[in-house]
Amino acid sequence: YTADGFTQAIKSVVESQDVKGVLIAHSYDGVDYAAKVAMAIGAGIVSNCNKARVEGGSVIFTRNTYNGKIQEEKKVNTDKFVATFEKGAYDMEAEGGAGTVTAVSVSIGEVRTKSKGIIEMMAGAVDISQAKLIVAGGRGCKDADKYKDIIVGLAQKMGAEYAASRPVVDSGWTDPARQVGQSGKTVGPDLYIAAGISGAIQHVAGMKGSKCIVAINKDPEAPIFNIATYGIVGDLFEVIPAMKEKL
Repeated sequence: YTADGFTQAIKSVVESQDVKGVLIAHSYDGVDYAAKVAMAIGAGIVSNCNKARVEGGSVIFTRNTYNGKIQEEKKVNTDKFVATFEKGAYDMEAEGGAGTVTAVSVSIGEVRTKSKGIIEMMAGAVDISQAKLIVAGGRGCKDADKYKDIIVGLAQKMGAEYAASRPVVDSGWTDPARQVGQSGKTVGPDLYIAAGISGAIQHVAGMKGSKCIVAINKDPEAPIFNIATYGIVGDLFEVIPAMKEKL
């Protein structure tokens, strides 16, 4: 991978196929070359989007801002556009699409950067952004052992992925790859169980697209209940063992 190579290839496709818009994953690579592509094709760019719609002939993009505290809508005023989208912003549909795949030959000129090596992903690291079932724990889990017993245990019992809020990751209780939120992963599972998570806006920004949210918190005023499909006011150390017994 090189940003120069990707940019040249995409520019060739845009020019030869009369492409109006380029959609790029908001990944490490995508963020690296998206702005270069926009400059190369003379397009406006909107980054880190989570939704898009067509209105009045223009594409309106929605993205988080101010650390996820608000969402803003943007559109570009150029003929072409480039947009990066968060992983998990849309579900991957198994069927029903009407797109076609076209092979295009491109020529790559001078590439000014070269890869010196590849560092493999740490052992055990996972991508939770496409998980259909997620059990997430927050600081209410108290410590690493309880997090593993309660959250990881329930996830394994359900055949789900386990995840965490930032305080859990910062405390070293689990891998950073399992952090959900503004500074972690964006997820949109069929079921998201949030246990011991207060519902800070930074965390909510990464999971509010879940189809069903079950919140477990002993504080009836916890913000997480504002977005929950189902809320359980209770001690997670009593609620989750009871859930496990029923599985």
